[in-house]
Amino acid sequence: MASAAKFARLGANEALHRSLSVCTLPLPTASAGQGEEGDLARRRFQKGQIIFSESRQVWLGRYREDVIRDGKVIRTRPQVVLGTKRELPTQRLAARKLDEILPRINASTYEPSRTATVAEFAERWRREVLAQRKPSTVRAAKSHLDRHIIPQLEKLRLDQIGPENQQIFINQLVGNSKNGA
Repeated sequence: MASAAKFARLGANEALHRSLSVCTLPLPTASAGQGEEGDLARRRFQKGQIIFSESRQVWLGRYREDVIRDGKVIRTRPQVVLGTKRELPTQRLAARKLDEILPRINASTYEPSRTATVAEFAERWRREVLAQRKPSTVRAAKSHLDRHIIPQLEKLRLDQIGPENQQIFINQLVGNSKNGA
């Protein structure tokens, strides 16, 4: 009976607030969930997005990834080629291919990567390595970078360059060669 009189005096909202404050748990500290007890799962779990490019006849996969640039964490949305329509005839098979990429990002130990793009690496390589070479070597290397490598590969991250990208790059070079060999 005393609680009913108290409820009437305080008003419904205030009484509800006081009763909820008694029932709430304290917020975890910054160290909770880490260390001896183990890490908590990431808040964001991604399935990614599958897109079919009609013009190129390839399956593309998109996901979000944090990257460190100039000391700041930036969220990017990379798009990777999963395979051709011939290699992966259905969207479900393309999704399986994307599932091979996403565990690294969905892992509880995931941290933003510091991987540079080809253009960023080439600029750094010019300053630090190429500056110490002979003038004739510098001219040839700058020509290769400016005419072939940077225009085709500048936006790729170094960890994205694999055998497929390398073969495509070589095939395009052979097509552009002067003597056709």
